[in-house]
Order: sequence, then structure tokens, then C-alpha cells
Amino acid sequence: MMATGHGWFGNHRTVKEQLLGLGPALEEARGKAILDAGMAEGHISFEFVRAGARRVDAFDNNPGYVCEA
Repeated sequence: MMATGHGWFGNHRTVKEQLLGLGPALEEARGKAILDAGMAEGHISFEFVRAGARRVDAFDNNPGYVCEA
């Protein structure tokens, strides 16, 4: 795991690394409803949209992240 040096714990994976691990979930997303709790900037939510999810609900308790998404 590659550390980014920022984030809550200082060792979060990069977005690219996170997306690499989503392959199986993205393959199953077509036509399904997805809930992304703690979406941050929404990168993963958008990947589910691109993969054909019927609906993606995403939220975060940080208003700054929501605005950025």
C-alpha cells in the first residue's frame, strides 16, 4: 500500500490504488443501486455511474467534500 502522506491517518491509498481494487464491484454494478457512504470527493461514486449503476446515492459529513464532488 502506497502512503499519500495526508488524510486522517496519513497512510490512505491513492485514488488510483483504490480504483484498482474496485474491479469486481464495478463488474456487478450494472443496473444496481449503489450507496457510497463517506464519498469524500466522489471519485468512486462516479466510477459506479460509469459502470452502469442504475442509481448511486452518495453522502459525506464534510460539506467541503460534497461541494467538491
